Amino acid sequence: MKRITGKIVSILLGVAAIALLGITPAAASATATISASPASGSKTVGTSFNIAIVVDGGGQSFTSFSATVSTTNLTVLSLTKGSSVTQWITQPKLESGVASLSFSGAVSGSATSVTVYTLSVQGTSTGAAAITISNGSVKTTDGYTVTNIFSSSTSGSYTIAAAATTPAPTTTPKTTTPKTTTTPPKTTTTPTPTTTTPTVTTPAPVVPTTTTVVAKITLPDGTAAVGATVSLSSITGTKTTDSEGLALFSSVAPGTYTLSASTPDYFGSKDITITIDSAVNSVALELAKKPISKTVLYEIGGGVAALLAIIIFIIVIVRITRIGKNEPEQTNNIHTPVPPSILPPSQGV
Repeated sequence: MKRITGKIVSILLGVAAIALLGITPAAASATATISASPASGSKTVGTSFNIAIVVDGGGQSFTSFSATVSTTNLTVLSLTKGSSVTQWITQPKLESGVASLSFSGAVSGSATSVTVYTLSVQGTSTGAAAITISNGSVKTTDGYTVTNIFSSSTSGSYTIAAAATTPAPTTTPKTTTPKTTTTPPKTTTTPTPTTTTPTVTTPAPVVPTTTTVVAKITLPDGTAAVGATVSLSSITGTKTTDSEGLALFSSVAPGTYTLSASTPDYFGSKDITITIDSAVNSVALELAKKPISKTVLYEIGGGVAALLAIIIFIIVIVRITRIGKNEPEQTNNIHTPVPPSILPPSQGV
C-alpha cells in the first residue's frame, strides 16, 4: 500500500510541475539571406564602385555562414574583410590581382546581420556584369542542435557602359586666290578652327542613408544581460541579446529613438540619437530591477495554493486508506459489558 501511495504522490506532483512550468521550445525557421549590396546599377568602363556581401538572419541570430561567390566582367581592385567575422574557415583573398571570393566563417557568440567583406571593383568591358552567390548556408544553434536557417541569396547584376570620349579638333585648310597683273592681290582670311569638348558628368558619390545600431545591455552589477528582449521605437520587431549582452539593428535611419530592454526580472529604457557619421552606432543601456506587481504575487499565491490543495488531497487519501485497513482490528477489541445480575456476589452493585 505504501508503494502505491508513493507512486500516486509522484504522479500528481509531476502533473502539477508540468502545469506550472510547461515550456515549449520554438523551432528555428529558414529566414536568413546572403546578398550583394547594391544588387544592381549602371557604371562606365574604368569607373570603380563598391559591392558588399551581407549575411542577414531575418530577425534570427546565427553563429556561422558560408557561400560560393564568383564575378563576371568585373575586375576586383581591393577586398576589405568585415570586422565582425572573428573566425575564418575559408578566407576570401586578393593576391597578385587574382580574387578568391568564396568564404566560410563564424562570429563570436551570435549575430543577426554581418558584412562579410566589401569589394572595390570596376567593369572590365562594356555589357553585362555580375557577382553571383550560390551554395549559401547560415547556421544557428540553441546549445544542443545546429540548424541551417538559410532561405535565399541575392546576386548582383550591373550594366557597364562605354566611357565618354573627347573628339579630336578639326582644322580648315587655307584658301589662296592667285594674283593677276590687272587685279591687286586679295587678302585671304583663314578661319580659326573651333574645337568642342563634350561635358562628362561624374556621378555623385553614394551617401549612406542608414546605419547599424549595436546595443549593449547590462544588469545593475555590470554583467551582460543575456537573452534580454530589446526594441527600438519606430522599428518593427524585437531583438534578443547574445552571450555578451549585444543586440544588433541594421538599416536604421538617423534620428531620435527610445531604446528599451527587459528580462523576466529587469527592465530599462532611454532616448538615443542615431547619426550616419559612422557605419556603426554603439549604445549602452543598464537595466534596473523590476518591482514585484500584485498580479505576480497573486499568481505565485495561486500556484502555492493549488500545490497545497494537491498535497492535502493526497494526505486525506492516505488517511482514509489507513483507517479502512485498521477498522477490523478495532471491532474485535470492543469490550461487551456484563450485566450486574450475573456477577458474583462480591461484585454486585
